[in-house]
Amino acid sequence: ASVEKNVSFLTLAQLVCSQAINLNPEYGPIYHVLGQIQLQKDELIEALKSFQAAFQKDPTLFASYMNYAAINLGFRGYQEAKVAFEKAIAIDPKSYDAHMGLGVALRGLEDYTGAKAEYKKAMEIDKKRTDYIFNLGVLEMDYLNPGTVEGFDKAKGVFQKFVKNATADHKVDPDKKGPQRSWLQKAE
Repeated sequence: ASVEKNVSFLTLAQLVCSQAINLNPEYGPIYHVLGQIQLQKDELIEALKSFQAAFQKDPTLFASYMNYAAINLGFRGYQEAKVAFEKAIAIDPKSYDAHMGLGVALRGLEDYTGAKAEYKKAMEIDKKRTDYIFNLGVLEMDYLNPGTVEGFDKAKGVFQKFVKNATADHKVDPDKKGPQRSWLQKAE
């Protein structure tokens, strides 16, 4: 019954957003809220379209760029993710998650130098978080020197630093819905 109630609530919220869009189709934030609802319903393609509509209507919607980029990463849409993360960084240059996401997108586009630079920018923003170290290790091992002793040795050193700095309570922000949602921003 609880699941049915939640689905009914999301469907009702989606309907309210549709009505709001009918009243004011140029209001970007309502598309962002609709995208959030669609994410909760695992309607990823629809959410992608809603986030895109949100930032097209209001280019200042940082969270819409982030969500659009995160979904694209999941679909290996690295170029689309790259552009969206760059726009998010233009809005908030100190966003750790935007720099990390851009690094992942660049890695997917085989721009390994650019990926490494973005991970290092993220490190400068927040040295307490350690996922940048892990991503540097993956980059060394799987992309910069794949299958070589040199690559494994460099990666080993990076992963040892990661293990040393990661703590038992170093997890994705507890307010988020899990690692797959770590970049997905709540509606503001």
